[in-house]
Amino acid sequence: FPPHSPYAVPAPWLGRFDASQQDRTVASTEPYWGWIQSRLTRPQIDVLEARYDEAVAYSDAYVGPFLQRVLQVLGPNTAIVVSADHGESFAHGYGAHTGPGLYDEIIHVPLIIKLPGETDGRRCGAPAQQADIAPTLAALAGVAAPGDWEGHSLLGACDSTQADAPQGDRAVFSMNFEQNPRFGALKTGSLAVIEGRWKLIHYMGALHYPFMPPLHDELYDVIADPGERTNLAAQQPAVVRRLRGLIAA
Repeated sequence: FPPHSPYAVPAPWLGRFDASQQDRTVASTEPYWGWIQSRLTRPQIDVLEARYDEAVAYSDAYVGPFLQRVLQVLGPNTAIVVSADHGESFAHGYGAHTGPGLYDEIIHVPLIIKLPGETDGRRCGAPAQQADIAPTLAALAGVAAPGDWEGHSLLGACDSTQADAPQGDRAVFSMNFEQNPRFGALKTGSLAVIEGRWKLIHYMGALHYPFMPPLHDELYDVIADPGERTNLAAQQPAVVRRLRGLIAA
């Protein structure tokens, strides 16, 4: 189910962003446990990233006609929401398809909302999280959201100048608990909270990934350092404590 590993897709999309003969098969573009970025060269990573982009283009070519048909069948009073569960990590030396690092290339997923009758699109920089999708759909349907829902409706979120800024003041969360049992308390994983210019990635419990480097809490100024390269946790202990408090709450 592209865009997903394995990244190799059919022609004419295969080779669109990298014309070389490298990594053109299912086997060579499937990130098994032994496929760790720290053991790949930069040119190898570039090819795999290009193959992933080709998978995105391949999917896009089919999503357009599919959505056109959906609107033909269901009519104009239809809302469409497109999102994803995660991205791929090609920038921080570990990961590819999975891993505990909640860097922007993993969690800044698409969120596209087409309202009924809407014909003009625009980008909005207001922070959002997937917990907001259900309240947004409820608001569109004129249904009151239950009080225990954690998200907020995004209707009107892009109507103010502040919402169009790169970041707002609302705290949003992301998490990876894939190594926990299906039922029971969450004992191991990683969580990220983003509030304004600050982003904290917190690691908890015993994580078991092959060749995983040591994990420590990471704090980034996502305005000054959008690539998340400089960990400021040691320099900003008060910010770390405050954001850890939001996670605990």
